[in-house]
Amino acid sequence: MKIEKLTELQEEQLIKMLHCNQRFILLKNKKNLSDKQSDLLKQLCELNQPIYEAMLLKESFLSMYALDNKDIDVEEYLLEWMIQAYYSQIKPFKELAAKLYDKFN
Repeated sequence: MKIEKLTELQEEQLIKMLHCNQRFILLKNKKNLSDKQSDLLKQLCELNQPIYEAMLLKESFLSMYALDNKDIDVEEYLLEWMIQAYYSQIKPFKELAAKLYDKFN
């Protein structure tokens, strides 16, 4: 009974947090978030594991653009990212990983 109430409370909090004006923080670059948005994102990630995992995959993908080609093999980095995305169980990331893999192979 207590678990059901906790789950219900978490779902209500998540719905409030994902209000139309707030859900776009998931799309913003983490470094461009205000302090309030960063706090909200942290709360979202704590309440919902798939959101947290998606956030990590997004940030990992975006960090590829900042890599110095001399320090790391970008193709190897992308391949590793595709593997992580494919096994993430998050459908949009799985589909993207499969499409990228098909393009490169």
